[in-house]
Amino acid sequence: MKRAAVLLPGPIANDGRVIRTIRTMRGLGAAVDLFFEGDPGEGAGLFDDGVERHPVRRREGFLAKLERNTLFYRDWLVLANAAIATGRRYDVVWANDLPALLPGHRLRAACGGTLVYDAHEIFLETLNQCVPLDAGGLRGVIFHLLHRIMRIAGRRAERRLARGVDRFVTVSRSLAEHFAAEYGIPEPAVMMNCPEGANAPPESTVNFREEYGWDTDDRIFLYQGIQNLGRGLPALIEAMRRADPRAKLVLLGSGPLHEELRTLVSRQNLRKRVRFRDKVPYDDLPGVTASADFGVTLLEDLNLSTRLGAPNKLFEYLHAGLPVLVSDRAEARRVLERYDVGIAVGPAIGEIAAGIANLLGSDRIELWSANTHEAGREYSWKKQTGPIEDALGD
Repeated sequence: MKRAAVLLPGPIANDGRVIRTIRTMRGLGAAVDLFFEGDPGEGAGLFDDGVERHPVRRREGFLAKLERNTLFYRDWLVLANAAIATGRRYDVVWANDLPALLPGHRLRAACGGTLVYDAHEIFLETLNQCVPLDAGGLRGVIFHLLHRIMRIAGRRAERRLARGVDRFVTVSRSLAEHFAAEYGIPEPAVMMNCPEGANAPPESTVNFREEYGWDTDDRIFLYQGIQNLGRGLPALIEAMRRADPRAKLVLLGSGPLHEELRTLVSRQNLRKRVRFRDKVPYDDLPGVTASADFGVTLLEDLNLSTRLGAPNKLFEYLHAGLPVLVSDRAEARRVLERYDVGIAVGPAIGEIAAGIANLLGSDRIELWSANTHEAGREYSWKKQTGPIEDALGD
């Protein structure tokens, strides 16, 4: 039996891409060791007995924090150390995102295996979403300096390390083209962030109208996922204030902006029209998603990664049978040009509000809903697993 080590610099519970990757490995008969950040109980029940979970904790203290904010790509070497400590040999080392790439190299050198770099995004471009660059005074100067150091050091490291992997995988054609041009390498394989395919949309498991006292002719817009910078959520809430009162919004999940968004909803007197709901377990999500009428995924123009990425929420909505309101970005346009399943809008509040109005007043809703089924069959995980099969076949 082949054995894979999956390195994840973060928690596992709601990381759909990594969960699907591991389940696919198991379906191909491989044993899997998952090394991730978390507590011993995290991720329990997600996998069968062929997956061993190894939670780790990063170092703390001044020196660790200094490295985390400069040579950040070294911060997760604890993943490699934990894997090496098992004393096992590996056929595949699957490194998720840039922080896992150096650990992946170290683990391959110690324990063997085909090293796969799975770049979920242009990680270097997302650093501006983690560093408070809008801080004033001396703090602002320091943060800008740290951000510059992280970008320069990270680019040099990724260029060197990416050229040394056995296989390179990413989430969209646009990102594959970017990485090939940036690092002078063959174009990476594309494995899109699509849900597992199903013969029919999932059954609705929540009655939002009953729970929140909404009318039968109200239309429910759903945003699901982390609530942080770059997701267009403040603009979405402002747009709801301008929209027809029949438009209702559910924000499913949590994140750094959660309290700020709650405050904005209260300030705009939208508490009866915009409701917050805690995130749900990964396997329960499809039924909750299917309980809405429209899905929303809006990406702000914060960086190159948000411009070139393929929003996984788009595919989750399509699999649940929901027409979509999406940002007018290259990868979303590819989907909407191929399958008529909704509306693409610009980032301005007025454009989002107009998009909501167009969805509410459209006579194409039944057509869009029907088209989501065909799109869901095309954009399904079972059509994306070639890179995993190839790696385990080496």
